[in-house]
Amino acid sequence: MFEVLIRNGMVYDGEGREPMAADLGIAGGRIAALGPLASAAARHTLDASGAAVAPGFIDIHSHADLALIDTPQLPPKILQGVTTEVVGNCGFSPAPANPTAGPLLQRYVTPILGATRDPWPWATFDDYLARLEAVAPALNIAAHVGHGALRILAMGFVGTPARPEQVAAMARALEESLEAGAAGLSIGLIYAPACYADLEEIEALCRIVARFGRILTVHMRSESDTLLDAIRENLGIARRTGVHLHLAHLKASGQANWDQLPEALEMLDAARREGVEVTGDQYPYVAGSTTMTVLLPQWALEGGVDAMVERLGRRELRDRIRRDFAQGIPGWDCVVRANGWENILVSWVAQESLQALEGQTLAAASRALGQEPSELLFDALEALQGNASIVIFQQSEANVAAAMRKGYIAVGSDGLHAGARPHPRLYGTFPRVLGRYVREQKTLTLPEAIRKMTSLSADLIGARLRGRIREGCYADIAVFDPLTVADTATFADPVRGPAGIRHVLVNGVPVVVDGRQTAARPGPAGPFAVVCRRDGGEARHRARAPSRIPVVPFPSAGRWLGTERGRRSESPGPVSAGRRGDGRGRRAARAPRPPRGRPAGSTGAVGSLLATSGIEHALPPRTTRRGRSRHARSGPLPAPYQVLGWPS
Repeated sequence: MFEVLIRNGMVYDGEGREPMAADLGIAGGRIAALGPLASAAARHTLDASGAAVAPGFIDIHSHADLALIDTPQLPPKILQGVTTEVVGNCGFSPAPANPTAGPLLQRYVTPILGATRDPWPWATFDDYLARLEAVAPALNIAAHVGHGALRILAMGFVGTPARPEQVAAMARALEESLEAGAAGLSIGLIYAPACYADLEEIEALCRIVARFGRILTVHMRSESDTLLDAIRENLGIARRTGVHLHLAHLKASGQANWDQLPEALEMLDAARREGVEVTGDQYPYVAGSTTMTVLLPQWALEGGVDAMVERLGRRELRDRIRRDFAQGIPGWDCVVRANGWENILVSWVAQESLQALEGQTLAAASRALGQEPSELLFDALEALQGNASIVIFQQSEANVAAAMRKGYIAVGSDGLHAGARPHPRLYGTFPRVLGRYVREQKTLTLPEAIRKMTSLSADLIGARLRGRIREGCYADIAVFDPLTVADTATFADPVRGPAGIRHVLVNGVPVVVDGRQTAARPGPAGPFAVVCRRDGGEARHRARAPSRIPVVPFPSAGRWLGTERGRRSESPGPVSAGRRGDGRGRRAARAPRPPRGRPAGSTGAVGSLLATSGIEHALPPRTTRRGRSRHARSGPLPAPYQVLGWPS
């Protein structure tokens, strides 16, 4: 007898082949049988009539490193059909750390990874993986170790090349992290402090990654004016070290640079023909999202957040930054220069008094305030201590489609979990590919789109038994309606679940049934069950009983996990449904740290202007404006599902 039987679906194997009509039998967390199973018995049966049955989607570029700890059910991804998250990207990982580097690292990663409710209890990467295991996530996890964390651990935020002993310290921490089960090394060359690294430092670490057979994933030094030079730099690193190079969120940023993408893709094609292992990923949107501090030149970030804030308090240094915006700096990817203030939208700020900026472009907000955009940027970053995120409209639709047609470009969300107005890719990436780029625009065939979201990504992290529907593989499954699947999240209203996702299973356990998330949290039990190569392959899986959290409903109106009766989340961090038994999933707001030299609660000139400017969000009425995400629902909830995800 099977534990779960999925009947009457069109099965896509995840490797690009045409589908076949078949039933799917699941036992012991794995696919036990595939074919006509009309006479088979099962404890539970799911109907897939008229639906596609595919491997669960793998988000190859996630920033849920900390969101998973406070919200291990991770509704924004589960409801899309995502069954594996690959975190630790762009050089941002919350480990390794130590008592000295820890506070600096936490402030460094907050605009990208968000914050946790509780202090970090880990020091090594192995400790961090153990913490992920302990929270019992609803899905599988793979994690890269970030070069930013390694560098801060070894030498703080110093803006100089590393000395030999500092490179050796990074190398030791990298080896320990890879031995613990890290999927690879990520580096964000556009960000401080990675931008201060020289090739000698980078290549020393890449040789270690190559020796372990893992991948190097890179947020390149430039994605705009010097995009082609940045690709040459990274291909050179791959050729000299033998590392598998993976280029994160491949794009040409800024209209003046859109014509560089065809040449960039040809460079990658040529390198692959030459035998260089190079792949990439992309998100299916013309806009990206990142920390607001990326707008500043790299010299302004040396020494960390406190040093940046001190510099922004000096008029002569503000003037210097403005000159850099106008004239550029060789080797610096100036986002403002490439895209313009009118294409930079504030998506999250850490202080409630400045939240009127959210949803506004810096150009529009500065006009309303009667300020120059650069002055508004400086005031905001100084008041917020750098804790703010932005959305940048930077690509063309034609380029998104051109990159998508390349078979070696996987799909990743690159979604940030900070704030109530995130980029809609956090909630819509995978359904958007299926709805917009397969069904509507026919950029991809359905089998190829599924391959790019499943087996391609699984192979990149060494998880050969995931991302495929084949007997013996782990039963990570997404069942969706090809005729209706779509993203509904928009930039104006980003916290919206998708349409057309029917059922989702992780390790054979249903986590979504009929579009509703269940209480089950069956992620892998061992630290790094997905890519733990210490045991010579995938670690042995054992299913968990779900924790006692309520069913997370997905209302037919499409807006999910929202608020009722006008209640709103009160915190800048994640919210777990029913925490502390209050039935509301709320917690006390965390007071932001006041900027140095300024009384608590003061936000300086920009705060005073905002208080009288009349700038307000373009948000629908009564929506959440403060929390990281609307993962709580007030009022009574249905009783929890049983271990297999629905009432027995």
